[in-house]
Amino acid sequence: METVGRYGATYLADGPWDYAYTGPADHPILSRVDQGGLARGVDLAELPEVVKFLVVGASDMAGLAEAGRGLGLTVDHHLDEAIIDVAPGATTKWEALTSLGIGEYAAFGNDINDADLLRNAERAVRVGAHPDLDEVAHITVPPDPEAVAAEISLLARAAAVGPRPRPGRVVQAGSSNCS
Repeated sequence: METVGRYGATYLADGPWDYAYTGPADHPILSRVDQGGLARGVDLAELPEVVKFLVVGASDMAGLAEAGRGLGLTVDHHLDEAIIDVAPGATTKWEALTSLGIGEYAAFGNDINDADLLRNAERAVRVGAHPDLDEVAHITVPPDPEAVAAEISLLARAAAVGPRPRPGRVVQAGSSNCS
């Protein structure tokens, strides 16, 4: 938290149920937090643990991201949203799944912090058009709830029929990747 203070950072700290938020009231992230109105906004000290930490503002976002990496944290700087996503150590979503013994899964992702998750998925669905996910997505759907729901329905129907071979990767022009 010393580094957060040094950069004058504002943040969203997500706990197991409640959250702490110090950013501006009009930040777009608030529209995606607690959409059901079930959690409480509390002081950071009231959270029993922090499961996700997003920096929504700082005097030097790039400097803060680099400082976090220097502390050994996993830091994803989402330039398009001006958010820094911070996780402990070298933790990725894929590493979290493997630590739970989950090796075969379908995944949906929309940003750079989803790259490992999608790269290792049996079925990798990119939501939106983030260019850093071009090489790892098997399919891309528009970033709207109906498109995501339709793809989930397709996956559910396919799972009911039984396993199918993993689709081949698309080879881009000039690429020597033949997998």
